[in-house]
Amino acid sequence: MDITKNIYTIFNIKSADFFNINIEQDIPKFIQPYTVEILNTETARQCNEVALDFFNTVHKKLLANKYKEALTIFGNHLNEPKENCLGYASNTTNGKGLRDLAANAMRQILDQPHLINEIEHIADLQLYVEQIMNDRISDLYTNVVRNVLNNYTLEQCKKHNMGHLIKSVTFGSYWDNNSHSWVEGSIKEMMVINNKPIILVPQSFLRGSFNPNTLYRNIVLTDLIKEDLIKNTSSLIKQRKNGERYISKKDKNLELRKNNYVPSKKSMVEFSKSSPNCTKRLRKILEENRNKRSHTKQKRKS
Repeated sequence: MDITKNIYTIFNIKSADFFNINIEQDIPKFIQPYTVEILNTETARQCNEVALDFFNTVHKKLLANKYKEALTIFGNHLNEPKENCLGYASNTTNGKGLRDLAANAMRQILDQPHLINEIEHIADLQLYVEQIMNDRISDLYTNVVRNVLNNYTLEQCKKHNMGHLIKSVTFGSYWDNNSHSWVEGSIKEMMVINNKPIILVPQSFLRGSFNPNTLYRNIVLTDLIKEDLIKNTSSLIKQRKNGERYISKKDKNLELRKNNYVPSKKSMVEFSKSSPNCTKRLRKILEENRNKRSHTKQKRKS
């Protein structure tokens, strides 16, 4: 990365809440929708409201068997978001790749109808849908919450003496959670550098991960271990001093890998067929783990 082209250097910013982008070259960093869900900031809260309304609107159409309407909402308004300077460098700028991907994602969900009940948030797509990787989920999410991120950008411009960069330009599509629809072709104030509209992203939005391995570590391994303990035939079973039987996740994981089990999207789809609501369980466990870590930190401070 050419350091002379990054925002912090250009405007002599020592520290800021937003990620230090390069205005001339995309950086392979990605917004993590699940991370945004669990953040306790005003920008995250607003993003969550918009993203949840968007996906709830799509989800209701799927539950009502209105698949064409669901696809129209889900994919027809997507464009490659170049304003945030994140992701992999690409010559594709017309959005066709992203819209095609959305259509493929919808087909995969319809081919596995039980996924309609498992996928209730944008982030959940990363667990089950092929080709929805970090870069694409970040692109999709940016389209949906573009207006919230732009408002955040304007605040950061004013805070860091970059107000002179704000200009009125044609704004990209974004989801409006009041009308429950896409808004296109509006004129809005944006940060503009060298005639290029810029959207800044909080650094905290780019942390963490949520993928098939997350579901595997927290749900799949636990369930398979429970099955082995009930059957009581596994050679992995050990006994604690108090008589309790157990199987370590490490041992079970090694056994599965030796048997060529891979925690892929395909294997998570198969697992979810026999374990309904596993996505809800995953979210509950992750929340419990966060609460435990928070409680531990508080005890150490006191």
